[in-house]
Amino acid sequence: MTRLLAVRAVLAVSASFFLGRFLAAATVGALASPSPALALPSELTASLLVGATLVWLARLIGGSSASRVVVIGVAAFGSVAAVMIAGSAFAPTLSPPAVLPIALLTQLGVSFVVAAIAVALAAPPRLVPHVSNTSLGSLVGRLFAASSVYVIA
Repeated sequence: MTRLLAVRAVLAVSASFFLGRFLAAATVGALASPSPALALPSELTASLLVGATLVWLARLIGGSSASRVVVIGVAAFGSVAAVMIAGSAFAPTLSPPAVLPIALLTQLGVSFVVAAIAVALAAPPRLVPHVSNTSLGSLVGRLFAASSVYVIA
């Protein structure tokens, strides 16, 4: 994938993520009494980071397009869902628990649509070592390192 195509893919995925987040906020805002506000600069920055990450993952992960969409969609949704659930538990005035189910459903849709766009625009995956060729200790270490990022933040 050339640099120009990669930049275009990142921008397209970022724009679709931003649009999806905007539509999800509008949907939840129609149901919630205090409508959630989007901070434009932070949403744009977050969308660019998410777009770059999802395109990078789409190029890195092996397997069929469908399996890559599922893996990337679950990762994107899990990341956002954890923040939404924590926000609902610890800041119920900002994220009312009553609208949490519809917010999660809309974000689930956004995550999988954006994952499909990332996989469609990314180059075919590179060959990566299969998980069965990786030692159990290495997998546990990677899982611990990845989960500690959320705990530390």
